[in-house]
Amino acid sequence: MMGTENGGASLPGASSAVAPVTQERLKAILDSKNWHWFIDNEGDLGGIWDGNTFFFMLVGKESTILRIQGNLNRRLSMEHLDEVREFILEWHRDKLWPTAAHHITDDGDLRIEIDHCIDWECGASDAQLLQQIECTLGTGNQFFDALLERVGE
Repeated sequence: MMGTENGGASLPGASSAVAPVTQERLKAILDSKNWHWFIDNEGDLGGIWDGNTFFFMLVGKESTILRIQGNLNRRLSMEHLDEVREFILEWHRDKLWPTAAHHITDDGDLRIEIDHCIDWECGASDAQLLQQIECTLGTGNQFFDALLERVGE
């Protein structure tokens, strides 16, 4: 899935200085880990980890909130709706993050996503951003794996 050779403490050659968060900085952090990324047709930075798609978006009035959104790599059938709802409630009761949600698609399937947001209004160091990224990728994929195990998929 993702490399954590350095324990997420710092990036080789990275500055510990706090600076505004930009998409260019996020790309550089992903590049430093040799992770593949893309820019979608809406200009959002994304990548695939363990088969699940994650997006890195700067949102809010001043674009200072880093929202990392993960999407499960498949849709679930409506027969799992009650199980999915119960699992998400249990997850939120026992875990601080990521925030999880389900959406019913126009085709009547369940789309599952996770989110983790931090407001970096005062800026962030590369190590802080890497920690948020690694935490979200790791816990997001843990959520997806545990959910699929629960529903038997």
